[in-house]
Amino acid sequence: MMLRVLVTLAILLASWSAYAQEPVIPYTGDGGTSRPVVWAPVFKAGITNSAVNVIASGPRELGLAVCDNVNGTAWTYVQVFDSLAANVTVGTTLPKAVIPLAPALATTMSLDAAGLSFRTAISVAATTTPAGSSAPATNTINCTFGVN
Repeated sequence: MMLRVLVTLAILLASWSAYAQEPVIPYTGDGGTSRPVVWAPVFKAGITNSAVNVIASGPRELGLAVCDNVNGTAWTYVQVFDSLAANVTVGTTLPKAVIPLAPALATTMSLDAAGLSFRTAISVAATTTPAGSSAPATNTINCTFGVN
């Protein structure tokens, strides 16, 4: 299972770096009359219930998340915040988005074809419930985020 996830992430990262000048997600939302969105990969390893910055400045867009949940029997939730990690109180601060991760699987989620906008920063935390503060059973949630 872990090998499959690592191969998937390796292929995804290779495609991102190989096409750095080309769009990763070629969606414009207007029939192709404007420039496509280019998503740059940002990898975060060991995400737990302490918020960490993905991008510490704004405005930014988050369009894609590829996450690996090694918790064999438990769902895990990656909470995504429009705030610096230092200003997030996990379990109290309302997340802008929540990415559900099924047990023992890698999950790829497109948050919005044009990107979910963040004004301040993008930070994340992993918990056992969508708005909770408890750490996952295994503190090894790894994600690659596509940001613009």
